[in-house]
Amino acid sequence: MHMPLFKRPEEKKAPEMPPEEVLQAFRQACWDLYVSNLPDPKVVDTEDKKAAKEVSLPEDVPRGFSIDPKTWIISFNSGDIPSDVLTLEERVKLARSVFQHEITHFTQVPADGVTEAVLVDAAIKGFRDPTLTASNEMAKGCAYLTINFLGDLIGDTMLAKSNYGREDFHDLTAWRMRTFIEDAARAQKTQMAGGQPSLLWQALVTAYERMWDEDLGVDAIVKKRDPKAVAAAEQMVKTIGDDYRDRSTWEKKAGKFAEILEPLIKLEGKSGKGNKGKSGEGGGGGGMSVPEDLKRQMGDPTESPTGKAGE
Repeated sequence: MHMPLFKRPEEKKAPEMPPEEVLQAFRQACWDLYVSNLPDPKVVDTEDKKAAKEVSLPEDVPRGFSIDPKTWIISFNSGDIPSDVLTLEERVKLARSVFQHEITHFTQVPADGVTEAVLVDAAIKGFRDPTLTASNEMAKGCAYLTINFLGDLIGDTMLAKSNYGREDFHDLTAWRMRTFIEDAARAQKTQMAGGQPSLLWQALVTAYERMWDEDLGVDAIVKKRDPKAVAAAEQMVKTIGDDYRDRSTWEKKAGKFAEILEPLIKLEGKSGKGNKGKSGEGGGGGGMSVPEDLKRQMGDPTESPTGKAGE
């Protein structure tokens, strides 16, 4: 990412993305990553309630890109793509990169239900505070957050640094990351009336910068990063190491990530600054607090990275 995402007064809201262009971006992303077995997604904008009903999606439309492994219905919520700060061409390009990111959850981490279950179990065992695992729903929410951090960092690093796919996707992946970093910061600033970005968000984006040894624009947003978030980021990067493509290491890494993230999860819960995860109303998040900037960055991290598998 690096055009500023903050809307200037003279700018006009970009036109909606035509569904056919979104589908073309999806097919391009599948081609990029050698995927041929995913059906076209149903495209909907959450701002358009009538359209949501027309494509027969549930009332609670999933954020971003989602695959329901029970029905293999894929949805793409175009309302989650920043619309008032990007041109139509940029938004379609961003959709392609979002599709690439999500596809890595199905081709790489966790890739299948058995691996996901192993990683969830390892994460739960990695927590030390019994209050995080006192209920099945809270335990699942915290575990999904943990493996989403792990899976996102591995999948995006493969795209940005490991030449995963038919071509070099470093520039596209880094641009997407900058775009969502700025969008997440803007969302948090609006919600918190200028308050400091959340610890979990700071830890995640700092880890990306450390993993890639690249300026992703965080310093322009966070003048002084919280030392606890920086320490967590550095520990995550060390834990991922250079062998992150070795699947046999993921179980141990998931347990270590839980240990690293636990203090931040507890502090975010005490702050009360986040929104309750959707799963807190009956699904996997157990009502844990999810900061708005983190949700803008990665969707609801308390849900299964493979869509609705955890429900």
